[in-house]
Amino acid sequence: MSNEVKGASLDAKRLAVLQPFRRPLPWSVVVALTLVTTLVGGLQFYLSQVRHLREHAGDTLAAVVQAKFQHVAHWRAERLADAEQVAGNAPFLAAAAAWLVAGQQDAASTQRMLAQMQSCREMGRYRNVLLLDVAGRIRLSLVPHTGDEAGGIYERAPLPVAGEGLQPLLGDWYLSQDETELRVDVSFPLVVYEANGERRFVGALVTVAEAGDLLRTVLESLSQVKPEISLIGQRGNRLVSLNRDFLERGGEPSPPPKPLAEAALRVVYGERGMVMQEGDAGADLLSLGAPIPGSAWYVMAATSATQLPQENQSFLLGASLLGLLGALAAAVALLARSSERHHMQAALEAEKERADLSRRFEYFVRYANDAILLADRDHRIVDVNDRALDLYGYSREELAGMTLADVVAGDVEGVEHGRLDEALARGGGVWESVHTRKDGVPVPVELSVRSISVEGSDFVQAIVRDVTERKRIELALARQKNLYSLLAQTNQIIVRHTSEQELFDSVCRIAIRNGGFLFAWIGMIENETGDLVPVARYGDDAGYVGRLHLSRADTAHHHGPTRMAVAAGHHVISDDFLADPLTRPWHEAGLAAGVRASGAFPIRRFGKVVGAINLYAGERGFFSEDIVAVLDTMAMDVSFALDILARDAERERSEMRLRESEERFRLAANSAPVLIWMGDTARGCTFFNDMWLNFTGRSLEYELGDGWLEGMHPEDRSRWICAYSAAFDARKPFEIEYRLRRRDGEYRTILGKATPRFDAGGEFIGYIGSCIDISDRKKGDESLLLAGKVFEAVRESIIVTDANRVIVAVNPAFSDMTGYSPEEAVGRTPAFLQSGRHGKEYYAAMWRAVDQEGSWQGEFWNRRKNGELFAVLETIVTVRDETGAMVNYIGVAADISSLKEAEEHIHHLAYYDPLSALPNRRYLMERAEYALALAERRKEELAVVFLDVDHFKDVNDSLGHQVGDELLVRVATQIKEFTRETDTVARLGGDEFALLLPDLGRDAVSQVADKILAALRKPFEHSGQTFAVTGSIGISLYPHDGTDFETLLRNADTAMYHAKQQGRNQFRFYDPGMNVDILARLTVLSELREAIPAGELRTFFQPEIDLANGTLVGAEALVRWQHPTRGLLSPDQFIPVAESNDLIIAISDWVLEDTCRHLAQWKKADQAPITVGVNLAARHFRDPRLVPRVKSLLCRYGVPGSSLQLELTESTLLDADAQTMIVLQELIALGCSLSIDDFGTGYSSLSYLKNLPIATLKIDQSFVRDIAFDADDRTISGTVVALGHSLGLKVIAEGVETEEQRRILLEQGCDFGQGYLFSRPLSSKEFIKWRMEHALRLETDPRHRD
Repeated sequence: MSNEVKGASLDAKRLAVLQPFRRPLPWSVVVALTLVTTLVGGLQFYLSQVRHLREHAGDTLAAVVQAKFQHVAHWRAERLADAEQVAGNAPFLAAAAAWLVAGQQDAASTQRMLAQMQSCREMGRYRNVLLLDVAGRIRLSLVPHTGDEAGGIYERAPLPVAGEGLQPLLGDWYLSQDETELRVDVSFPLVVYEANGERRFVGALVTVAEAGDLLRTVLESLSQVKPEISLIGQRGNRLVSLNRDFLERGGEPSPPPKPLAEAALRVVYGERGMVMQEGDAGADLLSLGAPIPGSAWYVMAATSATQLPQENQSFLLGASLLGLLGALAAAVALLARSSERHHMQAALEAEKERADLSRRFEYFVRYANDAILLADRDHRIVDVNDRALDLYGYSREELAGMTLADVVAGDVEGVEHGRLDEALARGGGVWESVHTRKDGVPVPVELSVRSISVEGSDFVQAIVRDVTERKRIELALARQKNLYSLLAQTNQIIVRHTSEQELFDSVCRIAIRNGGFLFAWIGMIENETGDLVPVARYGDDAGYVGRLHLSRADTAHHHGPTRMAVAAGHHVISDDFLADPLTRPWHEAGLAAGVRASGAFPIRRFGKVVGAINLYAGERGFFSEDIVAVLDTMAMDVSFALDILARDAERERSEMRLRESEERFRLAANSAPVLIWMGDTARGCTFFNDMWLNFTGRSLEYELGDGWLEGMHPEDRSRWICAYSAAFDARKPFEIEYRLRRRDGEYRTILGKATPRFDAGGEFIGYIGSCIDISDRKKGDESLLLAGKVFEAVRESIIVTDANRVIVAVNPAFSDMTGYSPEEAVGRTPAFLQSGRHGKEYYAAMWRAVDQEGSWQGEFWNRRKNGELFAVLETIVTVRDETGAMVNYIGVAADISSLKEAEEHIHHLAYYDPLSALPNRRYLMERAEYALALAERRKEELAVVFLDVDHFKDVNDSLGHQVGDELLVRVATQIKEFTRETDTVARLGGDEFALLLPDLGRDAVSQVADKILAALRKPFEHSGQTFAVTGSIGISLYPHDGTDFETLLRNADTAMYHAKQQGRNQFRFYDPGMNVDILARLTVLSELREAIPAGELRTFFQPEIDLANGTLVGAEALVRWQHPTRGLLSPDQFIPVAESNDLIIAISDWVLEDTCRHLAQWKKADQAPITVGVNLAARHFRDPRLVPRVKSLLCRYGVPGSSLQLELTESTLLDADAQTMIVLQELIALGCSLSIDDFGTGYSSLSYLKNLPIATLKIDQSFVRDIAFDADDRTISGTVVALGHSLGLKVIAEGVETEEQRRILLEQGCDFGQGYLFSRPLSSKEFIKWRMEHALRLETDPRHRD
């Protein structure tokens, strides 16, 4: 208030006091009587007011206690909400539970657990984090526990009870050991889940928090009465009282405890209601206390019984003084006027005391911590204290005359006026607002207003509290709460998501939505390149992530935050992004995106850093220690999730492998030639293979469990059950003979063997057994004698060893095969035959399989006595006696060296060109598949080059095939000079070459083509003659000209022909317009479809002749097309078109029927029966209608199946599936024979020659054409003949055109020949005529007479 107003008021009071003493004595009596009356009334009013104020104080104390209860309840709710953040960290709690149940914990796992506990402690700012077992014992603690936890038992935290749920439990408050802090514990139950799905309580995680904020809130007094508030609780065996003295100690050790006040003891002992007691200074104290709900602590509020509010004190003091002055005046009047001066001096001293009191009150108001403003009823400021001047920056004169709304920030003056009016109408109010300083800086404040009356005038009192710091703390707490929410949602995502990509996308999304970041992205390290590639992003980054360059080869960016975090394995923070030298390469992009701070947090998979989470904020200094701790935990949780996802993926792969293994077992078991069964841990049978079911004639459902015992001979059941039970209890293999009823009712003697089964963890899961019918083996000595003869006469080597693998007998074939006599072998182990090609592991695995499975079969190399190596196909079986003891091992070996050599030679012929040693077409196609897949993944180009030597036929015709071959070898060498190791150069046949050039574009391949053409033009010398050749090249590019190799090669071939048409000696790139021949193919295909129903096809027959005596042994049916306009067309003009679609099946069906029709006509004409071969396409054999079709034709025309030979290619058998093999077997069952056409041109495998009843091999004419002067062709043909004869097959040579060819083939032992030397393909009439003429020639030709 202004000094003038206050001074005037004091002077008026002073005059009022002194005036009576200056009047004459008669009036003094009247005044004294008046004052005495006033004193009596004042005293009565004073006593009534004191009583009323005491009642008011009691109500106030009760309201204070209830308010403190609300504060406590609110604080407990906040602590439980914080605890939910920890409870939401499922990976952390699961890891803690796993650590507790692990038994013997290693140092590494303990350190990992301590690191996670430390992270939890930093996030929640806890005093300590502990792990307790189910008994409450401390297993881990971040802070060494003190002596009050004797024996390692932690007694403070409430331990959860099994079955009560998984919610965190908040404990009661307690004092620390040194009594400097009030603390509280929160317990989190830890559980593990059993195999049956039930959960088991294994312990608890305990967080220890400081509760000083609660204590400050409880001890703060907000009422006008200003009561003294304290918390009363028990510390050990004594009671303690916590008041403001406890807070003001600031962590200093407590002084010796004082005795607890009587009122506090009465409250603790159960007394409720108001308690009156005498205070330390002798004044009466009014106290009220009550227990805090859910706690063992009490709240106590106390105030002076005579303490009055400030405004009532002034009134009562004045009334008391006035009464006192009246009494004095009366005394002065009665005693004498002589005492007047003495009493005037006393009155002046009393007035001075009141003035001092007023000045102290003014000092309190002026220098209060809160700004105090006094305004009139129009809200215009009339006076302020000094704190208001500091808060707003105005002078006192500047503030005077301003309205309260003038200091409000923003254009909300009308709103603030309305709020003031509403509050004053209610008598007052408190709300938050934003005021503006003189310099324009906004200040958040808490505004408390009320109406007051001063000396008859109405005013508005406004108390303004600066809450800037509180708002900052609230913002930090809200941000931290959001981060805890971010962490909780991250944990929910970890539990819910099943793929890394979904996890990464969700983490980025919730980081932006809950963390207050601008944008986020996650980068992962590529295994092959080491580059850090963004895999997920979220938020508006203004193109920032797209401009990142985090290649491993880019060393300029190796010191960026992300790369450093990945390399160092810990977070890297840039809290001033635009000023940080580490982020200089991204300053421009960061400025455009609004980035002011960034953080990179590495993520791991099984401990190895595999990427980083990158977060960007728009505020400098955003990444506080609390935020970084939360984000480190989030990165740790994401790493934990990556571990889980990787383990889940591996478990799925393991389960898939297990299912595949079980399926393979079932397939193998069902195809095995023995009876197989499986049992479980309940001793019941769970599986029987097809052989068992076929043997017994009963269904699988009938046999399962113990149902199969019904088929066992009654006399053998108890013996079998005893043997099985004994072995089952010991988990050992067993062997037993018993009689089992066959489906025809006969009991057969069965030898059964069974072995216990264990899973990957070593757990017993049942038995597996195999059984064989040994009835015939037990029939007598005749079988044993026969076995002895077989032992001596068999061509395979046989070795018999004892149980220690020492040889006890060998047969003669062993000596013939190895060169060792029986005397040299007996007494030694078979190891002396080892070749050295196989390691010890190979033989150990072999013998292990023999001992476990009872037999083994495979291939390996041995060494003869003369040192020569040879390959054998070995079968080893075990022999046991009736007790199951091992007696002997028997090894049977067949020498397969020649087959191996032939197989390797044929394999080389199948993949390499014998002339140029270059890869052939098949090898080129395999390389192309790999190169195309690599080009697709790397997004690279790839070139296919097709080269043809110009006029090569002229060189062959003029200089001979030898010169032509030398030229082709030279061309191959020249091409390889200009290619890289990654390129593939192949000879397709004749003078055609193909090049596969990965990672080359149009310009680069043009340079290669120019160099090759230039090299080809160099002169070529032979036998003193010099000549030059040129080449034509066609080029196609991936992916522009095709995405598969066949298309690219075909297009390159097309481009090469265009290069030839344009003058040769040049190269051309493929252009789609070159495919004009496609139209011609489509025309042929369309006309060919009409040709079959129109009857335009013709069947011609080419004889097959016995090379030794010239007799006719058969013929091959060849199709021709009698075209209406183009005349008679050979197969090469339309069969390739038909083979490109299913039309080839229709043509083959027609040829089959026409051949059967001609066979029937020849039979009717009494012609000698011959075998006619018909070519069938590969897809025909996959058609299930083929067999019914052939059977129908044979029946319709009355032709035996033996007169029909079906010719198929090697590729048909190579690609044959189970259906194809069934079709072939059924055709053979009809009497038809099979022939392999063009043998040697495809991928040869000896397995199908061995497994299928092939009758004939046909040597392709490409090997016969040059047989007279090409040594390789002669070698190939001779190999095929020898191979065929070794397998018992007949061999036919195709394309025999000269007598010299016939002679060479005959010398090699070839059986039959076919070609123009004997006859061209003939029509049916011509073929009948030729047969007659040929028969006459044989009769007259002396070479063929007996």
